[in-house]
Amino acid sequence: MNLQSKSAALLFALCVLAFSNAANAMAINRCVRLVRNPQVDRETIVNVCSSCVIAKLERRRPGNENSAPTLRSYTLPPRSSLLLPFLGPGVTRVLGETACSKAR
Repeated sequence: MNLQSKSAALLFALCVLAFSNAANAMAINRCVRLVRNPQVDRETIVNVCSSCVIAKLERRRPGNENSAPTLRSYTLPPRSSLLLPFLGPGVTRVLGETACSKAR
């Protein structure tokens, strides 16, 4: 086995380890997307993964640089979407996403 083959095998093994659990795969894939609907001038948050996700969002309004942003957390079932309640101008961004805890 030459050096190039060994490097390829090592890279493959590392990729398998990185995707070995759902949490790592979800963190790499980024399950949550923001979609703007111009017809209603609102944003929708979409979970594109096949597992439940808790998304943390931040909303900033123009002209309020000194005020704190609005922070919200939403639980999204697998492959679902939610129309966000934010009205008017502003910028929304995803701060983070985590997997939902397992049901007991």
